[in-house]
Amino acid sequence: MEKESLVNRWKRKADELKLQLHLGSKDLADRFEEDKKNISAWAAEKKEQLKESSSEKAEQLKIKLEELELQAALGRAESRDALEEQQKKISKALRNARDKADEFAGDAKEGFQDFAEKADAQMDTWQAKFEMLQLQLKLGAADASDEWEARKKELAKSIHDLENKISEAGKQTGEGWNHFKSEMSEAWTHIKGAFSKN
Repeated sequence: MEKESLVNRWKRKADELKLQLHLGSKDLADRFEEDKKNISAWAAEKKEQLKESSSEKAEQLKIKLEELELQAALGRAESRDALEEQQKKISKALRNARDKADEFAGDAKEGFQDFAEKADAQMDTWQAKFEMLQLQLKLGAADASDEWEARKKELAKSIHDLENKISEAGKQTGEGWNHFKSEMSEAWTHIKGAFSKN
């Protein structure tokens, strides 16, 4: 079951990135606002779930989730500069919350280990999307931009390669599956690096 769930999560992440890659600037701004709402609701839900844990690490994670929720609840960005500023603040809040989720995972009692891992995976997905957004904004997010078109082709190929790896997941078992998970982690790191390189 873990394998199927993980593979489905990888597929969703790849699909979301592929979709975002082809959005125009207006659609991109609308998607950003939708993601902000989703992040805010998700952070509030996770804070509520953490009420069952009274550890110091859980308290620190709750504080970071609250900061993330507040950043994501900011009003609609009406200009490119405002959108860029909000994206930076939310990305920073995501990184801080992920750091605390990692600390909590290392210290979490049974039952919260899965919570911490899933929270980290979700924040990782949003982080990749926001890194792509930052790239799109940096390159003007204009479909006519030659530099953006060249970059878009490169990113599309990286996503396609990732999708091919994901399709191989069903064939992996035992030790091969553990090695495959490690390879997928490296592939995601490569994809995120492609989004953030200048």
